[in-house]
Amino acid sequence: MPVFFIYPIYTLALVFLVFFIVPRKEIRILASYSIFLGGIIDICLIIIVTHLLGIGGYINYGPFGSFGMPFFPPISWVAYFTLFFYFLPR
Repeated sequence: MPVFFIYPIYTLALVFLVFFIVPRKEIRILASYSIFLGGIIDICLIIIVTHLLGIGGYINYGPFGSFGMPFFPPISWVAYFTLFFYFLPR
């Protein structure tokens, strides 16, 4: 199995965890915060750090990316933040 399959496998595992653990109503409430803090911030950091500063970036994303940006890490950050906000004490 090629190395670049780790991104979709990790993303699918997190998305399945979100759908099995977090109730649907909570997903709808937490999605807006998760999209902003997970997906949009990750895309901005990829652009700033990788493209503007040339410091680092993602490797081995193979066909799962475009213009030097992978597709799956922002999606997995959204799923991660949804789980994080769900388990955060109120």
